[in-house]
Amino acid sequence: GACGNTCNFRAEDGANFNLLLAELRKQLKALGKTTKRDYELSIAISANPSLIDKLPLADMVKPLDFVNVMTYDYHLASEPLTGFHSPLKPSSLDPNPSAGTLNTEYALEYVRGAGVKARMINLGLPF
Repeated sequence: GACGNTCNFRAEDGANFNLLLAELRKQLKALGKTTKRDYELSIAISANPSLIDKLPLADMVKPLDFVNVMTYDYHLASEPLTGFHSPLKPSSLDPNPSAGTLNTEYALEYVRGAGVKARMINLGLPF
């Protein structure tokens, strides 16, 4: 099947998204002066390291208040073997060869290593 939204990236997308976020922050600050309210700006990102690598996170987080890391859907119905949907830690029982990197613990370390402060991180969890 088609790769969906995982293959539609252009080299300039990250830089352009950073410009968009900076402009949004600027406009929210201006609006806040008018309305006497504070506005927060956040993004939701995948917990998959191969997708995180496509984002210039260190620069991207500058105008943000929070980064929501979606720590679920590590395994999908399209896979030939059942895997853990939202593991907190890696498991030797997970049949996926990428199990060491497809878990919440690894994702949080990876996101922090990419320049996101711990106080900015929210976990997106399945329910």
